[in-house]
Amino acid sequence: MSDRMTGRCGLWQTAWIALVLALTLGVGRVVGFDINRNDNLAVYWGQDSSGHQQRLSYYCQDDVYNTIPLAFLYVFFGVGSEPEMSFANTCNEGNGTFPGTELSNCTFMAADIEQCQSKGKIITISLGGADSSVGFVNESQAEGFADTIWSMFLGGNGDIRPFGNAVLDGVDLDIEGGLPTFYSDFVDRLRTHTDNADKTYYITAAPQCPFPDANVGPAINASRFDAIYVQFYNNYCGLNYPTEFDFSLWDEWARTQSPNPDVKIYIGAPGSATAAGQGYVNTTVLQEYALAAQRDYTTFGGVMLWDASDAYENNRYDKAIKTALSTNGQEISNGGGSGSGTNSTSPSGGSGTDGSGDGGGLGDGGGGGGDAGSECFQSRLASLAGGELIASRDGIKIIYSETPMSKVALSNIPTLRQLYAASKLVTSQAPRYAPVEMHLGRISVYQGDITMLEVDAIVNAANRSLLVDGAIHRAAGRALLQECQTLDGCDTGDAKITKGYNLPAKHVIHTVGPVYSVRSVDVTAGQLASCYKRSLTIAAENTLKSIAFPSISTGVYGYPVNDATRIALDETRRFLDSENGASFNRVVFTVFSDEDLSTYE
Repeated sequence: MSDRMTGRCGLWQTAWIALVLALTLGVGRVVGFDINRNDNLAVYWGQDSSGHQQRLSYYCQDDVYNTIPLAFLYVFFGVGSEPEMSFANTCNEGNGTFPGTELSNCTFMAADIEQCQSKGKIITISLGGADSSVGFVNESQAEGFADTIWSMFLGGNGDIRPFGNAVLDGVDLDIEGGLPTFYSDFVDRLRTHTDNADKTYYITAAPQCPFPDANVGPAINASRFDAIYVQFYNNYCGLNYPTEFDFSLWDEWARTQSPNPDVKIYIGAPGSATAAGQGYVNTTVLQEYALAAQRDYTTFGGVMLWDASDAYENNRYDKAIKTALSTNGQEISNGGGSGSGTNSTSPSGGSGTDGSGDGGGLGDGGGGGGDAGSECFQSRLASLAGGELIASRDGIKIIYSETPMSKVALSNIPTLRQLYAASKLVTSQAPRYAPVEMHLGRISVYQGDITMLEVDAIVNAANRSLLVDGAIHRAAGRALLQECQTLDGCDTGDAKITKGYNLPAKHVIHTVGPVYSVRSVDVTAGQLASCYKRSLTIAAENTLKSIAFPSISTGVYGYPVNDATRIALDETRRFLDSENGASFNRVVFTVFSDEDLSTYE
């Protein structure tokens, strides 16, 4: 670390000393849930991300968790027009369903829910998830579904109560697909029930970090939410990209746009390296992110983790971050300034009453002073990334040296014909298709980084918002994100085209692959085939001659590599055999691992 930061970072180290003491003493100072605190921990439960999920009450034995959203109610209008939900190994359709529906009967979970609530935790139902069938076609349908949620899970007296007599504490919207419309009508209708109830209910949302979110963005702009769990993972703006991580965008939204002036923003993170496709950081880095936000932003409410099974088994990753948050946690209003005031509780704040200390508290004091903790934190991130801190407070930027991106020319990628000639490939004894000599010079398999390929178009395996894939967005620059935000998303199996901007490729074709499901193998296979067909069709329509594909849906979306490869090759062969495919010079299949390479070969 540079000498110019040493004095200021000494103050930041004071916070770390406090943290070590807290780790020694354990968590215990903050018990229960207070929406106005800035040290809350929300942890999703239900999808058994680790493969070793315990029953709900297992995660309520200590004071680490404050909020537990139950994930997921993933179908809004299923059999019998009733919703459907699944909690992996704990409760699913195999535990029995209500007559005439596919709604899981989880009444045995009532005791666990009430046990957690008795310890001051709030338990909510999370709607959506990645593999979901959700959305509304009109205002009436949205309002009717709000009534259903109220009567089934909250304070109503519906004939169907999936958790028996247990009354949940609210609703979470983790909407990652479907139509983004009429969710504000759903929330507003639900508020007509909750605002008049004897009990306090909470409504939260879990948007992805690209701002604004394509799925719940309209709803959080129009309706009153209590907390926003921003997913800073599986995206270019995730925790693993310190130069792109930007809490200030959400802070500004909370202070200037949110209908609820007291809304709290959480930093969402994976609970382990396997809990998400990308975005996991170790406890030290997450603590630094969280402590800096806790110090700098009055809108900060805490941390969200996905999910309980991962975070608990990962050496109590959950407890480590909760302990760090609790060290300097406090109840705070969103309206306060960031300077040091009379009773500043910030570890870096000055002790005077005139706000002239070095840094500031999170209360109403206002005042001047620097921002030691945040500046030190940002400097460390810049150093890790090989960059340089050029400004602090309200304008922190990390600048990299401007070096040209490496390129891999198409001429340097061997074709199948060249691989056969070099004995790198062996002719199959039972080929799926009869060999076509012309195609051997038009297909390649490349092991490496797709963002380096100098082709007419690379394909981005995106989500429905078209804002996912950190590597491509980061390499292309912010202009790619800005164009994607004008495209109104994309349906699963479809594709859309943008410019390539800073990439060697001239264009990016964004396609939305399916989330693999053993319950709908034929459906997901058709959607995956459509991804390849639509991408090739769009390329041909734009007179492109070369295209590079990743292995779509085989990452976090879980599609078996062998099956996905067969679909990719089948669709490409059919297209090249067609009239539209005659103009293509090259199709490149890009892989990373040796296993994937051998599958294609």
